[in-house]
Amino acid sequence: MPIVRQSVSVLVCAVTSVYGLVTVNLERYVAIVYHYRYRVLFTKRNKYLIIASCWMIGVFVQSHNLFLYGEDESSMCKFWGWPNKGVRVVAGCINFLVPFLLPFIFMIMVQWKGISTLKRQIELLHIKMGETELQHYVFLILCKYKLNPQRIN
Repeated sequence: MPIVRQSVSVLVCAVTSVYGLVTVNLERYVAIVYHYRYRVLFTKRNKYLIIASCWMIGVFVQSHNLFLYGEDESSMCKFWGWPNKGVRVVAGCINFLVPFLLPFIFMIMVQWKGISTLKRQIELLHIKMGETELQHYVFLILCKYKLNPQRIN
């Protein structure tokens, strides 16, 4: 495989991995916040579509590198250059925002919302149940998932 295509395939895999993490975060968010709609939204078909879209985003975001680099006999990899400075700036912003910054911000927001929803649900359970009954319930959950109840305070 030529070195340029190999490098682009590594970049595509990196972006796909980032969007795979976004997908996992989104799936957990829906399971926590919209638990009644989870089975409707995350059907087997939709899961395959989500995985395919992660790969399509990765290919789309990194495909411009195939047009920027080429190969020659002397240096093997040659940078062809940008048409002008404006294109370089736009491509640089897109290359930073789409594969890294936007997914990072999205994952932080989703985690924040999921954690705040879980805290609210625990507070509601605490109000509904007595203190000892809630502690017993949490203890059973921790034992079920083989977590050490002594370490959790």
